[in-house]
Amino acid sequence: MSYLAIAQEIGKVLADVTGSGKVHLYHRHVTELAQLKEYFFDEDQGRLCGWTISRESFKDDQLTNIENERLSTYVMRGYYSHNDKEASEIGFQDLCDDIAEAFRPQGNLNETCEKIYPVQARLIGYVEIGGVLNHYCELTLDVQEFLSA
Repeated sequence: MSYLAIAQEIGKVLADVTGSGKVHLYHRHVTELAQLKEYFFDEDQGRLCGWTISRESFKDDQLTNIENERLSTYVMRGYYSHNDKEASEIGFQDLCDDIAEAFRPQGNLNETCEKIYPVQARLIGYVEIGGVLNHYCELTLDVQEFLSA
């Protein structure tokens, strides 16, 4: 299957999570607050809340002379407005858990791959963009494909 087909299926699952906000199928280069707002401001929530999806790596293992098994790591990067008075970290942590739950049980992403592995939280922390503190995370999803010539 193609990279885009798998990214689209990941995006559909992610977008179906309540409160997930905006979802982009590629990494958005954000260096300024105006860009952050443009790409990730969710009108429904009245806050920054959004995600990018990007494949970080893949590794092929040869099974036969015409067949490979590929394991790709996709990264879902999340941005979420920090608000100390609202204890926004609790909401963001819950959202990360809800996203991991949405990918269970580990299936085949609508037949775009052989199987997926559990979502891993590689990083949950903060990022400052344009002088504004935001919650930020990197959730990874390993995707296994069977490739044949």
